Amino acid sequence: MTSVAEEDSRSLSLSSGGSEDPEDGLIEREDDDFHNILLLGDSGVGKSDLIGRLGKEEQCNTTFHATIGMTMEARTLEVDGKMRRLHIWDPSGSERFKNLIISSKPFQNAKAIVFVFDLNYRKSFLSIQKWIDQTQSMIHPESLSCILIGNKCDIPVNESRRVSLEEAEAFAKSRGIKFLETSTITGKNVYGAFLYLCQEMKQKKQSEANVTQ
Repeated sequence: MTSVAEEDSRSLSLSSGGSEDPEDGLIEREDDDFHNILLLGDSGVGKSDLIGRLGKEEQCNTTFHATIGMTMEARTLEVDGKMRRLHIWDPSGSERFKNLIISSKPFQNAKAIVFVFDLNYRKSFLSIQKWIDQTQSMIHPESLSCILIGNKCDIPVNESRRVSLEEAEAFAKSRGIKFLETSTITGKNVYGAFLYLCQEMKQKKQSEANVTQ
């Protein structure tokens, strides 16, 4: 099994462009080869950059562009020797779009959620608690594969970092989810985070199948 800590060094392919309509292009099927993944976190934490880095379209642009409403990007990821198709939904982190997010089909049909905060902006870390609570009130948590990402770890710790590795790991452990630090500048752990989710979804599906037998 490939380590989730490896950096973004694998071959990934861009399958399709994005859509600003959250219902447009939605495939409700969920099987071994297809997964809906939702990114949640405040505006400016780098959710769109994570998708861009995963697709290797370009290295992260340091200029911030806010997502309007919700966009979707498709990616194809190799997991354990088999190609998996991912629909990655990137809703705006703006407060005024939260009702749109929780009532949308991508939210209701998600099998995995990536909670993202900026290591250098403490408020975005504190907001994660609300995002997780809101998710658990709307979706059965036992059916979800989740990961917590602290983005922008490329910035030196002594410059502007506001959330320590120890604090983030302790919080993730208290919520029963994995934590990874990522950088869309260097690619650190971007591939590994999505690889972990795909492996986790596969294991959950196998466990559910064993229970029903």
